[in-house]
Amino acid sequence: MNYKILTATLLCCLFTTVTKAQEPYWIQTFEDTIPASKDTETALKYQIEGQGEWIFYKSFKGTNTSYIKDGSKGCLRIPKSKNAYVVTPVVDKGVGRITFDEGRSKRSLLVYASTDEGKTWTLVKEFNKSTTANNIVSINDANVNRVKLEKQDSSGDCDVDNLTLYPYDPNITGGGDNPTVDNGVVETFWCSPEGSDDSGDGTQEKPFYSLQKAVDLAGPADTILMLAGTYLYDARVNIPNCGSADKHITLKCPNGRAVLDFSKMPYHKHSDNPQQGIRLTGSYWHFYHIDICNASDNGLLIERESTQGYPDYQAHDNLIEQCDFYKNGDTGLQMKNAASFNYVVNCDSYLNCDEGQGDADGFAPKISVGDGNYFYGCRAWLNSDDGWDVFYKKDSGQADNVSVILENCISYKNGFLDENTIAEDGNGNGFKMGSNQGAMNMFMNRCVALCNKAKGFDQNHNAGDIIMNNCTGMTLTSIDSKTYSYRIYEEIATGHEVRLTNCIAINDNDATDKRDKQGNVKPSEHGKYGQYGRFEVDETLDGMHITTCEFQKADPTQFLNVSNHADVMAPRDENGEIPYSTFARLVEGSSLIDKGTLIDATTYRGISVADISYNGSAPDLGAYESNYGASSIGAIKQTSQGTLHLRQTESGLVILMLDAAPTADAYQVSFFDLSGRWLGQHTFVGNCTTLRLPHSTSIISVKGNNYHATAKVAGR
Repeated sequence: MNYKILTATLLCCLFTTVTKAQEPYWIQTFEDTIPASKDTETALKYQIEGQGEWIFYKSFKGTNTSYIKDGSKGCLRIPKSKNAYVVTPVVDKGVGRITFDEGRSKRSLLVYASTDEGKTWTLVKEFNKSTTANNIVSINDANVNRVKLEKQDSSGDCDVDNLTLYPYDPNITGGGDNPTVDNGVVETFWCSPEGSDDSGDGTQEKPFYSLQKAVDLAGPADTILMLAGTYLYDARVNIPNCGSADKHITLKCPNGRAVLDFSKMPYHKHSDNPQQGIRLTGSYWHFYHIDICNASDNGLLIERESTQGYPDYQAHDNLIEQCDFYKNGDTGLQMKNAASFNYVVNCDSYLNCDEGQGDADGFAPKISVGDGNYFYGCRAWLNSDDGWDVFYKKDSGQADNVSVILENCISYKNGFLDENTIAEDGNGNGFKMGSNQGAMNMFMNRCVALCNKAKGFDQNHNAGDIIMNNCTGMTLTSIDSKTYSYRIYEEIATGHEVRLTNCIAINDNDATDKRDKQGNVKPSEHGKYGQYGRFEVDETLDGMHITTCEFQKADPTQFLNVSNHADVMAPRDENGEIPYSTFARLVEGSSLIDKGTLIDATTYRGISVADISYNGSAPDLGAYESNYGASSIGAIKQTSQGTLHLRQTESGLVILMLDAAPTADAYQVSFFDLSGRWLGQHTFVGNCTTLRLPHSTSIISVKGNNYHATAKVAGR
């Protein structure tokens, strides 16, 4: 069943419009009929058939293949000499955008537009040492008729190729920033392991083989259906096109799993490797049952084209659901370059390993990542470096102090190559929460760090927030004598806090720790002599708050089982949920039951986060709530903007969004059947919540301060 948009008091599927790739005026490849000499001290005019008059000043044909990314024989060298430039021909339908490749990247370049055929110029974009391999400049002005690219500093030569000029289009969405247009057509494109790019047309009867073929045609509200099976690809799939808030583009396998195997990619050394499986710079995509393996670099990379100078329509509000990333040459799923508010739901990332065995993580919102990225129900295991890596890099060009939310996530045996082989150069942390180069803010509910090579929950010098509710850590000295379940011991920045509530470390510390005459154990000695490894959480730090946690006495007798830890990596159930396991579940009568502190729904740094649901009189300690008491309604929280509607994931998880709702207000969602019988309710703070709806058709009612809306919802 596809996700649905349900507006107030109306049950409907919004099948709305899509885009077709807009035809450009031309694509200039700079192969012929341009200056071949550096001697262009005077402006040279070249009349090129089908395009018009080009003007070159101090610019000429480049032939150095090191800077020609598409393998052709030429590009345009705009040297670092001051005021070197190229001017495009005059066009008659306005300018929508220009795109171009740049062979060196991170070069300064100015882009000007003219409405009087080049008599006067207006600066529209400044690349301040921020060009990338592929660049987009949005103009979207019906009056612009000429464009100029110019150097005005000595930062280094530019090598421009495939310069493409698109006409103005009044239907461009996103305030003129987003180049995707909506022409009112909804289509479905098919791919099959038996399809053909030569004879196929993307229909169900004649499917494509190449995902790229379908992606190039897709736009808002379109669907790409990939039939189950293995697709053997030799090149990265690039996804730059965007949907919109109410018209997501869907990429899914409807009948199993589509395995995108990139093992035919050419080898590329790990550093600066451009060979990802999929590079997603677009926004409002929904991936479902798409597996990515054997890519030379990341399996899936979500990023803007650059952290500097690009419009904010890129790389946000993508939903990645029930996808697997494995055996890639770097991180399974990485986010960087201001990627923000992306949602990763019930995904697995495992056995990713780089050539040096020291840099491939399961999930990595890191280096230059944007705000508000969210993970729910995800697992990372047997990755050569870390399970989650949130390492911030201060020279990335992107601001720090952004937030990452994780709920119900598991990190198991990272820093390993298989169940029994350690990756010697891998860090091997379960959740690496930042770096010493800035402040990253981590908010974690019910997460589990289990048997990782080094540290389960690792501060890693992060000076930002670390908020952890009902988390469980366990490690074993059989892996390494200095392994930690938790290591949070360093000062944090002013205005930030470390807050741990209802967290536990499974260990035998109470029985094995050596004590001084006063009965005290040195913090660095906790777990040193037991079989479950160490923990270090410094309660004396400024800004540190520890509430109803148990790091000393959560011994193995409190749990049904602590040796069957591999069970948490068992195959998911039919809804994509992590299957039940007796691992780390509390025994009846455990002293950890009902001993926790209530965790209310909150708005954390502008992001709505759910409460901790529980049975009995109070939450249990640790990640798993026992069912020995009365049940209560649980919830999962995400961020949102927009009208009252529900966006349903394939697994049944539903994202409820409210229209213009104050983020600081509290709201109550009530469920009723069609006869009006009350089915349950859920409270939350903020303008968005995530929950599971009843299986039958029901009515939901959302009430808040001066706010009331209802919707009729079809059950699954």
